[in-house]
Amino acid sequence: MNKLIILVLVLLLFSIGSSYSKFSNVYYLIKTNEKTDLFLNKEEYNKANIKDIILFLKNSPTTTVQKPIIDPPSGIYYKSIQVSMNAGQNKIYYTTDGSRPNIKSNVYKEPFFVNENVTIKAVAYDKYFHRSKVSYANYIINDVEKQKTNETTKTSTILKTTETTISIIEKTTTRVTEKTTTTIQETTRLITSTKIMQPTTTIISLQERNILPNPSFENDPYNDYFVYPPSSANYYWDDISQDGNKSLKIISNYSGLTRWLSKTDKIYANSQRLYKATVWMKTENVVDRAVLAINFWDNSLNHLGTKESNNLKGTNDWTKLEVYYTSPENTKYVRIEFRLYGHGTIWIDNAGLYIIESSDAESKINTTTTKTATTTTSQTTATSTTQTIPSSTGRNIIVSTTGSSSGDGSINRPYDLDTVIGYDRKNNRRVPSPLKPGDIVYLRGGVYGTGGNVGFVYKFYVTGSENNYITFRSYPGETAIINGGIELWGADLKTGWIILRDLEITNTNTVRWTDCPGSNNYECYARMSGISVYASHVKIINNYIHDTANGIYTAETSSDLEIYGNIVQNDGWVAPDRAHGHGIYVQNTDQTSKIVKANIVLPGIEDTGMHLFGNSAQARNVIFENNIHFTKRWLMVSDAYEINDVIMRNNYLWNSYIKISHSSTTVPGFTIENNYIAGSGSSQPEQMFIWNPDLGSFVIKNNVLCFDSNRLLIYDSYGYKADSKHIFDYNEICGTYTVSYKGSSISFSSWKSQTGFNINQPSTNPRLSNKIFVVKNQYEDKKIYVAVYNWENKDSISIDLSSYGFKIGDKYTIKNAMNYKGDPAITGTYNGGSVNIDMKKGWTLAYPIGWNEITKYKEMAYRPENPYPLFGIFVISS
Repeated sequence: MNKLIILVLVLLLFSIGSSYSKFSNVYYLIKTNEKTDLFLNKEEYNKANIKDIILFLKNSPTTTVQKPIIDPPSGIYYKSIQVSMNAGQNKIYYTTDGSRPNIKSNVYKEPFFVNENVTIKAVAYDKYFHRSKVSYANYIINDVEKQKTNETTKTSTILKTTETTISIIEKTTTRVTEKTTTTIQETTRLITSTKIMQPTTTIISLQERNILPNPSFENDPYNDYFVYPPSSANYYWDDISQDGNKSLKIISNYSGLTRWLSKTDKIYANSQRLYKATVWMKTENVVDRAVLAINFWDNSLNHLGTKESNNLKGTNDWTKLEVYYTSPENTKYVRIEFRLYGHGTIWIDNAGLYIIESSDAESKINTTTTKTATTTTSQTTATSTTQTIPSSTGRNIIVSTTGSSSGDGSINRPYDLDTVIGYDRKNNRRVPSPLKPGDIVYLRGGVYGTGGNVGFVYKFYVTGSENNYITFRSYPGETAIINGGIELWGADLKTGWIILRDLEITNTNTVRWTDCPGSNNYECYARMSGISVYASHVKIINNYIHDTANGIYTAETSSDLEIYGNIVQNDGWVAPDRAHGHGIYVQNTDQTSKIVKANIVLPGIEDTGMHLFGNSAQARNVIFENNIHFTKRWLMVSDAYEINDVIMRNNYLWNSYIKISHSSTTVPGFTIENNYIAGSGSSQPEQMFIWNPDLGSFVIKNNVLCFDSNRLLIYDSYGYKADSKHIFDYNEICGTYTVSYKGSSISFSSWKSQTGFNINQPSTNPRLSNKIFVVKNQYEDKKIYVAVYNWENKDSISIDLSSYGFKIGDKYTIKNAMNYKGDPAITGTYNGGSVNIDMKKGWTLAYPIGWNEITKYKEMAYRPENPYPLFGIFVISS
């Protein structure tokens, strides 16, 4: 009887049809026998094949419902907190799993406590079931162990179901946005949960809790985020939003990088976990690109790596960006960045940061971009600060010192090196190479070339294809030695796609002086650079380069270049005018950054290690990161062209000073941050920073500057003062310093008072305790570089190898990087925990080949004192 009455009511209501058009909406609420409520719109209802229904119609005035106020706001808290909500007279429903709330969600009745990381979303309904916008609060309880314990996963499952009698009671409006797909998935789960027979297929298992604070930016963003650089753009907390009421905004007329960033040390992370970052972006007239980036940091806030999403360019409606990245070893913190390169405007809303637990989640790593509207421009892949080598799709080709042009590249019939690189040595010209994109060329052990002062060089004219590199490396277990130099040309200067790795490059010629002045007088002195790069798309990885002219030289014509993990030492020669040669010499005119990362640069005959120079060439868009530098000068100088968009961060320097500019040429912008710059003894430089006009802008902050007393800290003839374009602050200083300021010598404290620089100076003394920096090699498993500042003068220091991938039973080797092939190595079998390195073992500093045969101009040569045991550099590998 009841069913009959219900059916009659339904038929009556539907027969009226258009007479109900004055009502705002028709809604359906499903109530199952298991008391599970679910709201469907009419279209969803018609697809549900539901037998028994009750239909309710509501006629209600249109109104705006006050969204809930959640207290306290999003943030990081150090103990459990009490959460309260208020939406006036309206009823509040909320979730704690990050899902969108509705009337099926928890009803807020009274304040409750939160003692673990959680994202709360709340919505309010008035008596007519009008819905407010969603409020968000993201709480991080700062307890690492609890965070690890509570990391649980949720599994979505396809389920077999049986038919269930369902009654429709009532439904309220759900706004359809980008989350339409999510809403439908939730609907399916709720319907089938009342009709479950058994699960059939697991789709994916993942950690769905958003660990990003204030992810929708509804609360004051400056509690959890900061902008950088503050002077280069206008930053807003804007009322335009993708969802909710607020978003972040950048308007930039700056040619470089501007960004909103989450605070670096506020979001804890774990090593070797797959993280996903998401954000919705809207763009307007973006000239270069807008991207989402994720990066990781260790306990000392040393940067461990960055990866960017696909990018947006031009004008785009709200678009979802995603990026996946596995955290490196030794990770302690994770940070996400909303980046704008170049001119334009972007809005940022509804960000997310998730830990992905599924074993099949790696299939998601190829970043995707979800569009909600047609964009006006095409998109391209962004450049990542941390790059990787693509998997090879080609052949293994064997080269040996006894190979020939008639070989076939097999182990029994190897090629000679000239043949595979496409070089006709006799006629000094390019010839066809047998190599194809993706090939890996293995050089058997032995010496290739004759060195000498006749300019012996291998010219590489081979070219791979985009992301399909041709790789040259030593044969496993052997060392290929290039005695002379290498020049990379590609098919033309814009191509290359070449990788050089795991080679030793040197020149055994003992002549290290000449009567000819200048750097390019090859007619009387022709020692070649170890590697000279003129082609583009090149990676130079984990090579040992010593006793060449320059270690590595990169022309401004080469773009998309990475120099990673190389050890460079004893480069250069002496001449009547001065010593010549540099460790790593970089020029760049391209928009694509050149990345110089994780290299060890040691003293040469000339006293300059890193050299960024613009005399007849430009020096733009260069990133120096995680390098260990022990030689007198690190130069960023210019005689004729500007230096711009240069970043020097997380580098470790011993007895080195930084010369920023060289003449009156404009230096529009550079950043020097988070570097450890220290030294002691007779080899330390007399000054630490030199800059001359005109420096358009600079940021020098969060560095440690620690030398013996009576150093000249800064030479500033221009007379800068602290402002939005000239930032020198938060630098930790130890020692007594003077400053040359506008031609007068004043004390460091007086300089601070007159200029406003470094007013936020930490009060600690870095020399009171040892400092050890470890750089994990991203291209070779179980290989680390270690820089030791042994301020405590300890006999030995300890390194826990388990933190860097070593397992019990692994063989390990410890080498002194300062005499890499000269000093005997320490070898052993890893038994767990820490291994000790004897700082007073008698480690030496290698002398250049031919040092004792320099009979002229030796006074021009640079030869620092051996820094052991106060400072040491080690290479540890398995």
